[in-house]
Amino acid sequence: MTEHDDSPAPNSRRWWSLPSPPNLTLDDSIQYVTEAQLTAEDHGTLELTSGRRITWHVGAPYDAEGKLVSSARRAGGYRGDFLHSLDQEYVELPPGADRIEGSFYYGGLWMQHFGHFLIETLPTLWAHDGVQPVLFHRLGDVDSFKRELLDLCGVTSEPIFVDRALRVEHLVVPSRPVSLNRFASPAAVRLWRRVARAAAGDASGSRRVWLSRTQAEAGGAAVNRTLGFGELDDEFASLGFEVIFPETLSIREQIEIARSSSILAGFEGSALHLSAFAHPGTKVLVLGTERRPGGNRAQPAIDRAVGNRVALVPFGPISQMVRDIRELVLL
Repeated sequence: MTEHDDSPAPNSRRWWSLPSPPNLTLDDSIQYVTEAQLTAEDHGTLELTSGRRITWHVGAPYDAEGKLVSSARRAGGYRGDFLHSLDQEYVELPPGADRIEGSFYYGGLWMQHFGHFLIETLPTLWAHDGVQPVLFHRLGDVDSFKRELLDLCGVTSEPIFVDRALRVEHLVVPSRPVSLNRFASPAAVRLWRRVARAAAGDASGSRRVWLSRTQAEAGGAAVNRTLGFGELDDEFASLGFEVIFPETLSIREQIEIARSSSILAGFEGSALHLSAFAHPGTKVLVLGTERRPGGNRAQPAIDRAVGNRVALVPFGPISQMVRDIRELVLL
C-alpha cells in the first residue's frame, strides 16, 4: 500500500527518534450507534492524469440518518500510502437491505498484507469486550496468522465480513487508533501490549535479533536483488545476534521474539513492524532497501508511539552498511 519515499534519511550515525507530527488529534473514542447502516465493501484502482495509480475502497459505518461515522474512516493517501477512501458523507441504503439484530463491534478494514494487518486492522480492536461478534469490511484473505492474532486479542468468534448493504440494530464503532505513516494513538499501544502479554507473558528484553530475509529472498520475494544476504547474516551473527527467519515461525513465536529483544534489527518492511510488540526502550535497527533507501514512514510512527529507540542504516554498498551496523551496535 506504500510507495518509494525520497525524503532524506535520518542520521545513520546515532540512535534517533522523530517528533510527533503537528496538528494531529489522538482522540480515542467510541460511538454506540443504534440502527446503524453499513455500506458494502468494494475496491479497485484508478489512474490519475499524472499517470500515478491509486487503490480506492468504499465500505463504512453510518448512523440511522445515513451520516458517515467519520472517526472510523481510514485516512489514507499520506506520504506514499496508495489506499484512498471514497466513502460518501451521506448514504441511503436500499429499502430491502438486510437487517441483523443484536449488538456488534465494527472492526474496520480487514487488510491483506502482514504489516498492514498488524498496524491497522489489529489496533481497531482496542475497545472490543471479548464478547461481541466483529464486523469487518474485507480487503484481504483470511490467513491463519490473522485468526491467531484475533485469538490473542480475545476475539473468539469468527469474523463477519460485510459483503452487502446491511442494517445493524446496535453497533459499537471505535475510532481508528492508527493513521498509516503518521501516528499511532495510546489505544493502539495498549492493544499491542495486550497482545504481546498474551503471546509472550513477561518475557524480558535481552536478546539481540536479526530478522533475516535470506530464506524469503530465496523463495522469490526479492527486494534487494544486488545485496549479499548471507554476508549480512554472518555479520549480525558475529555481533552476537540470533539470525531469525520470521516466515518459518508462527505469529505467536514472532511476537515472543520481538518481546524478548533488546535490539531488533531488520530491513524496513512488514517483518520489522513486530517492534510494536517490543518492550519500551527496545533498540530497533532499520536497514534501508533498494526500494526505500531511507526506510518507510510507518516504522518510525510505530516506534515513536511504543517508545522504542530507532536507528537507520541507509541502503548502499554493503561494505558501508556493515560499517554503519558495527558502529551502531557497538555504541
